Amino acid sequence: MTDSKDQADKKRLVKAAKELTAELRKQDLPKAIDWVKTKLLPTDSNGWFIVIAKWSGYPRLELWFDKYLDISSRHFWFGFVAEGGKTHSIKSLVDAMPTKLQPRILLTSDSYERKKVLGSKNKHVDVIMEKHRPSTQDIRHPIKEIYKGEEQFFGMYDDRTDFDVNRAATFICDVINTISDFQAD
Repeated sequence: MTDSKDQADKKRLVKAAKELTAELRKQDLPKAIDWVKTKLLPTDSNGWFIVIAKWSGYPRLELWFDKYLDISSRHFWFGFVAEGGKTHSIKSLVDAMPTKLQPRILLTSDSYERKKVLGSKNKHVDVIMEKHRPSTQDIRHPIKEIYKGEEQFFGMYDDRTDFDVNRAATFICDVINTISDFQAD
């Protein structure tokens, strides 16, 4: 059962990534956006992610589908990811955002825990997940995630059953256009 569910979820993520990429390509985004070929990569939270695009000098755009929020089901996350210690960190990106794009909550290394769960092929695997799931209201807003010595995130979760490509594209475009407008001033 788990293997077939995993395969179906991988297909959902690839489909969502292709839809998001297609929607973003329709937008008037800066030429500094370098679209990446769809490649499924594993997460430490019982799921996968896909790098959508690289943004020259800024955090990359990614789409995740994993169990970080809730071990019982996977959720989509979309937004920007920076390696720990990068010059253009998530902090500098967030600092430039207007009030409507400011994160509602901050998740840190103290926010998550490792658990053993039943994974593919009925084997127990270590997963990283939130100790206390943020409220549904909070995850509908931007979230900043800063983990010691690890990646930094600025994005949003999708709490719907189906991926909302328009919501994801709007958020990503708003962030990129804010930075582009900020640079033009």
